[in-house]
Amino acid sequence: MSNPQKVNWKGRSGATYSYSAFPIGPNFKSFAGNYIFAKHVSSGIHPIYIGQSEDVPDRLRNHEKKVCASHNGATHIHVKQTPGGEAQRLAEETDLRANYSTPCIDNKERDSERCVPWGGKEDL
Repeated sequence: MSNPQKVNWKGRSGATYSYSAFPIGPNFKSFAGNYIFAKHVSSGIHPIYIGQSEDVPDRLRNHEKKVCASHNGATHIHVKQTPGGEAQRLAEETDLRANYSTPCIDNKERDSERCVPWGGKEDL
């Protein structure tokens, strides 16, 4: 898992969060952080589900939205170690969920059809 693609996601607040993107399926060592199931397509990178966990790898192994993410074309998992405890992880999750429409989360307050354009990514 060397040299993952870096992707910046912007929250509703305007804050930018940098994630490492991997094809779905890698095994990670335990860490607390945030994650995004995402679909990489020619038009950009679309979020499918945005979440947080005290143990991201364990959460991903047993995730109740895994089938939904797969049915909606998720190709990658974006992960970010988030220091500061649960309050910080929840704040980031809430900020991102408020800015993106995702098919595996029901929230009518978000804008629709938002994604990270290809120009928004940065490779290592």
